[in-house]
Amino acid sequence: MKKSLYLILIFMVLGVNGFAQLELKPWTDVVVDDRDPSQWKWNKNNSSRFSIRGDFDGDGFEENLYETATGFFSDNEELTPLKLDGDLGVYFLANEGDLDGDGGDEISFMTVYRD
Repeated sequence: MKKSLYLILIFMVLGVNGFAQLELKPWTDVVVDDRDPSQWKWNKNNSSRFSIRGDFDGDGFEENLYETATGFFSDNEELTPLKLDGDLGVYFLANEGDLDGDGGDEISFMTVYRD
């Protein structure tokens, strides 16, 4: 009886390790919240709509940049949030990589205004 319980426990532990999260490539992968928009909450700790990863300040560590209806903010306290004026459009973010050689990744974004 004990052997079967131990075997079940071992298979459960091995099964959980098999579902390890794949590492995101910050220049290609985008984390998308696919829930109904009425369920979205606008804070980075619960569920932002879109997020990209990259070394935006050039310190060698990756940060997350989160998009909201009116701006962008990061999980790095040293990066100043970007407040955007406008008609509450949807912003699409892209990490372009280090284009100018300063060690930090550049970001491009496009707005789509709701008509």
